Amino acid sequence: MGFEQDKKTGDVGEDVSLAMFRNADIYCEKNDDMSTRYEFDLDCDTFKCEVKTDMMSIKTGNLAIEVENCGYGTPSGLAATKSEVWVEVLPTSSASIDPNSPDTYEIWIADTEELKSYMRANKPDNKFTGAGDGNALVWLYKKSIMLTAVFTRVDNATPEELNGMIYKILKG
Repeated sequence: MGFEQDKKTGDVGEDVSLAMFRNADIYCEKNDDMSTRYEFDLDCDTFKCEVKTDMMSIKTGNLAIEVENCGYGTPSGLAATKSEVWVEVLPTSSASIDPNSPDTYEIWIADTEELKSYMRANKPDNKFTGAGDGNALVWLYKKSIMLTAVFTRVDNATPEELNGMIYKILKG
């Protein structure tokens, strides 16, 4: 995808996630601190979020979970995050995600520790080097299986439901 396009796509995913949380009266802001950018994307009142926008999922039927920056040989994505909540923003068609058209995307959340546990217990269907901006090692899992096993869809949740889901994640 290239770095600039990958960043724009990621920004859109962060923006729609931010709007969803704010609509539920959960105050969040983007993490623009480059010294902690690999640790989390959104800093919310009582938790941190890692937000991933997976445009390829609609074509491949897979979820790609980043685990390493292979350009530097360092942990990234799930292996580096300090977030409690993992967010996946997924397109509903092969076009683009339009922040002003909620029918162009779905938002799913998971407890970051539960996602890590799932990945430790389940071998990936495949691994791919060079994803995203060309530096990411990702583990690929069937989207339909992983979403139902670990994630909860939240873009259609009421503010009360979303707050309840976040509370459940934080209280373990």
